Amino acid sequence: MPDHVHFVTKSYTLYRRGELFIKDNFDEDGSESSKNSDYMGLYGRTGIVDENDSNRPLYDTYDKVYNKMKNTSADGTSYWSLVIHGGWLEYFILPEFNPHCLCEVIYDYSNPGTGQLDIWLNGKFMQSKIGPSSWRRSHPHMAIDNIELLFRQRNFGISEPKGRAEIDNFLVYKYDELVCEICEYTPPKTTAEPKTIETLQGFDYSQTTRFMGTLIEMSLRFDDKDSHSDFIKNSNKIHVFCDDKCIFYRGAITLGEARHIGLGVFEQKISFKSPNQIGEGWI
Repeated sequence: MPDHVHFVTKSYTLYRRGELFIKDNFDEDGSESSKNSDYMGLYGRTGIVDENDSNRPLYDTYDKVYNKMKNTSADGTSYWSLVIHGGWLEYFILPEFNPHCLCEVIYDYSNPGTGQLDIWLNGKFMQSKIGPSSWRRSHPHMAIDNIELLFRQRNFGISEPKGRAEIDNFLVYKYDELVCEICEYTPPKTTAEPKTIETLQGFDYSQTTRFMGTLIEMSLRFDDKDSHSDFIKNSNKIHVFCDDKCIFYRGAITLGEARHIGLGVFEQKISFKSPNQIGEGWI
């Protein structure tokens, strides 16, 4: 494959989530309809060092870091998963398949024994899970220019089932940049405001009764009817907007008034609503 240009963050840019790019159920028999799972690589390290002292010797080692395993339940149903027995595991997209674009990463994870699973994506800490725990679905995470997950499993004592972590149903979606001009723009604002509570003595205080998301209103301009028709037809899909401060927000679009302003140029007002916190955006 030809070399790809690295992703460049651009303000005032709108992206739309495309089709599923990678689906890895870690099935070695092809029974779970994985897609492009060979685009991902695995590398395990058998020892864990004390993260507070890089010079400290290994305090825990594992003969086997991971394997792909078929699990059969008591009712006879079965599924495949990536089992991390302990240590460090790197799970990354191979360079020749890296599209160097904006992507969305989702996965299922569990920790059935006594242990702790820590997860990083592209060097940023995502979550930690202490077992025993059942399966959970991760939030949709943002990955820019690269996809590299780092898992660390530490087991504490003896348990039944034996301490381990499991990863399954790994999904990657690519986002496509939309070709349009933003001709009007209102900076992000919160979708809710704190409610002031009056008190008989002392200071009043404020609180919120629901999550404070982000609202961005703008007008888009399209140079031809086909691109405008494609936009409104797919407006129900998930979109990402990079604002004037180059902060990414993931959310949904509500269509407003549309105008044909001549010479095949169309103007479309939209409201972009995101559950992401204002000023922080999608992570």
